[in-house]
Amino acid sequence: MRKDIKTAEDKKARLLVPVALIGFVSFAVYFNTLFNDFVYDDVLQVLENHWIRDVRYLPEMFSKAAWGFRPEYAVSNYYRPLMHVIFMVNYHLFGLKPWGFHLVNILFHTVNSVLVFILVSKLFGEDSRQYAVDSSQPAENRKKHIGKRQFDAYCLLPAVNFPSAALIAALLFAVHPIHTEAVAWIGAVTDLSYTLFYLLSLYFYMRSTDGTLHKGFYSLSLTCFVLSLLCKEPAVTLPIILIVYDLSLGKEALRGAKRDFTALLKRQSPYFFVTGLYLFLRSGVLGSFAPVKAHMDLTTYQHVINVFPLFSRYLEQLIFPVHFNAFIMLHPIASVLETKGMLSLMAAAVYVALTVAAYRKNRPAFFALMLLVIPLLPVFYVPALGEASLAERYLYLPSFGFVLLLVMTFSWVGKKGPRYATSVLLLAYLVAGLYSLQTVKRNAIWKDNFTLFSDMVRQSPGGELPHGMLGNAFMSLGRVDEAIGQYRIITLKLNPNSAAAHRNLGLCYMQKGMTKEAVEEYQRAVAIAPADLEARRGLVLAYEKAVLLDEAIGQYRLLLDLDPGSAETHGRLAVALAKKGMTKEAVSHYRRALAINPGYVDAHYNLGSIYANSGQTDEAIEHFEAAVKLRPDNAFYRNILGIAYGQKGSFDKAVEQFEAAVRLAPSESAYRSNLERALKLKGSAGRK
Repeated sequence: MRKDIKTAEDKKARLLVPVALIGFVSFAVYFNTLFNDFVYDDVLQVLENHWIRDVRYLPEMFSKAAWGFRPEYAVSNYYRPLMHVIFMVNYHLFGLKPWGFHLVNILFHTVNSVLVFILVSKLFGEDSRQYAVDSSQPAENRKKHIGKRQFDAYCLLPAVNFPSAALIAALLFAVHPIHTEAVAWIGAVTDLSYTLFYLLSLYFYMRSTDGTLHKGFYSLSLTCFVLSLLCKEPAVTLPIILIVYDLSLGKEALRGAKRDFTALLKRQSPYFFVTGLYLFLRSGVLGSFAPVKAHMDLTTYQHVINVFPLFSRYLEQLIFPVHFNAFIMLHPIASVLETKGMLSLMAAAVYVALTVAAYRKNRPAFFALMLLVIPLLPVFYVPALGEASLAERYLYLPSFGFVLLLVMTFSWVGKKGPRYATSVLLLAYLVAGLYSLQTVKRNAIWKDNFTLFSDMVRQSPGGELPHGMLGNAFMSLGRVDEAIGQYRIITLKLNPNSAAAHRNLGLCYMQKGMTKEAVEEYQRAVAIAPADLEARRGLVLAYEKAVLLDEAIGQYRLLLDLDPGSAETHGRLAVALAKKGMTKEAVSHYRRALAINPGYVDAHYNLGSIYANSGQTDEAIEHFEAAVKLRPDNAFYRNILGIAYGQKGSFDKAVEQFEAAVRLAPSESAYRSNLERALKLKGSAGRK
């Protein structure tokens, strides 16, 4: 008994060494991301996302599209409720400090790297028997003791008592530079989280089929699968991976049920049932499978053949992780007879041939090859992808299959030439070191929007989005002329029909006081995209600046047709109507604004002013009091309320408000004069 306990303790102690090393390396290579800011979609998904600030929005997270918190972005191809839940937890832990969100991403990646270690150990059969082997024994004795498959995995590091193949695979996964986008970008937490639950589900499934079906592990696997689906769409590929596992590596665990396909279907059917429920829920929330269509200029045939260049590019990024770009444009081919098409088709054919050969001769290699390609299947659906149909983050989970293949190659070389085992091991750690340097360097590109988008433009000068984003970054830095330069590249060269670029040009010209040019750009934007609310709002502001009140009123009415629930639009229309002397209609729109948003302080003040000017003092006081209640530290509102009280003869209340105004703004002489006059009137009223 004591010997068994000691063996178990030794196993745990030896397991802690590689796990601690993996954790340290995973954290170390991404440590510099803790100093990065919110970038790209983080501004919208985190800083402007009111859902994550209150748990009462949880039902909306699960019943609306990923960007449903913004009505103008409600139509989307994405249903990712757990993304908002993760951001909500982050917000309540760290507020809006970017380092906290980056820390959570690093922790996700660290756990995923450890899971890679555990899964590779499991896949290679590196169980407790291996830890009990004396590494000083001759190789043949160790091979006889632990079995051929375990020995092949162990042979890389015979002098150390922990599973070297699994360790190297996990280290390569931890530092591979293709992961920088997924880890360094807060918004890519969906890739990290779905991978975490995906790998957990796979691990628990493997545990559940060790000999007999273990219902506890099986239930955990299904639960993790559900969580993975709610993080990101590629999780739907897990049932296929489980089938591949059963057909390639799981047979030994069935103990005689090698050809029992009924048992296999019984184990798999709940996963497909869950997938069906998820797709039904997703389609119900989004309105269809993929509401937003991209690359509509391609035929169905062209959509299909462009899968091959996509796949070839992904393989290239994994094998040669040198040239990175956060915005990789897809340049579609029109025919497979093009040079690019033929080369990519050949690459795919070679990959298929290797996969077939591996199934016949090397089942672990077959599993690794399938693990690389199957999670990529959803991103091969070109019609649902945007201008950047390729993304580094899509390779986060598939890279597990790649590093597994890489380690198996190292193991094979070490086994075929034992005298080269040390050299192979050094090569493996050299690759990990080079990966680490590249990763640390690449993390710096994600430092802030200006750095990121400048790099995007350098890498993809023909991309509309990078130029637009860099223009936005220039705007945030107050470099308006340089922003105009970026937007003009879009409107003059890349896409003259870009409503966003024309809208942004309008904003730039407004900031430069070039009202006429601003009106022209906003008009172009509205003509291209009549439902663009931001463009219409910019246009009415430009009209107001140009004192074109009739045109502004017309645009406000169109805005209300598009967005009748906007309190601000009702309020601003009321201001324009009041300026035109249309007081009755202005009052009506102020009331509608306040019905939508009772806390709309400007509407209270403006409506109170209309009532005061028309002699309706009681109604004016009612709205001025509401304004003061909403903004008790606003000296101007205090002063206006004091004047209204004075007009009614309530000098005590008037004095109280003027005293507050003077206290809040002691340098404002008008408030002090009003206070002195109110005190005199109060004294006169008292003597009477």
